[in-house]
Amino acid sequence: MRLTFMRHPAVEFATRRCIGQTDIDLSTAGKSTLKSLTEKACHLFPDHLLSSDLKRCRLLAERIADRLRIKPVFDPIWRELDFGFWENRTWDAIQHEEAKAFSEWVADFVTTPAPGGESFSQLQHRTLTAISSIDPISSNVLVVTHAGVIRAAYSAFANLPLSRAFDYNIPYGGLFHFRKDGPCICGG
Repeated sequence: MRLTFMRHPAVEFATRRCIGQTDIDLSTAGKSTLKSLTEKACHLFPDHLLSSDLKRCRLLAERIADRLRIKPVFDPIWRELDFGFWENRTWDAIQHEEAKAFSEWVADFVTTPAPGGESFSQLQHRTLTAISSIDPISSNVLVVTHAGVIRAAYSAFANLPLSRAFDYNIPYGGLFHFRKDGPCICGG
């Protein structure tokens, strides 16, 4: 099975906020790329379209599905990392108001969750569970999702430690190809 992950378009960051599962809108620039990203995705000719249910992924997935005339499946399992009580707060406020928890998380984001949230290893487990549940008869699956999910999958498929997950760039609208039945990993 060919499995392609596509990151959602750009989002609005008026202030530097902790945005994981907070349901925010696309930026003006992100909205302006919807047409070109839809075209890019349609050239893959996926037979199944899966997506995070958050608006920043949903908007793109709906356009792709309309264009290809396939039914998208929206599922919270494809959501970004859950930052719990830190969601939608500024990073400066978190660092100032919860200095100890913040420094513990920075020192080991792989196994330390944000308060009330999930760790990166928990995100990877959720992502790999989602991948393993994809119908094996699917031949070409497109997943519209978030950078954290893509990093978690890439780390697993490339057999890299999660601590190195931020070593590679995941651009808005970027495509990342995997093969569920083998080690092929190609960014693009």
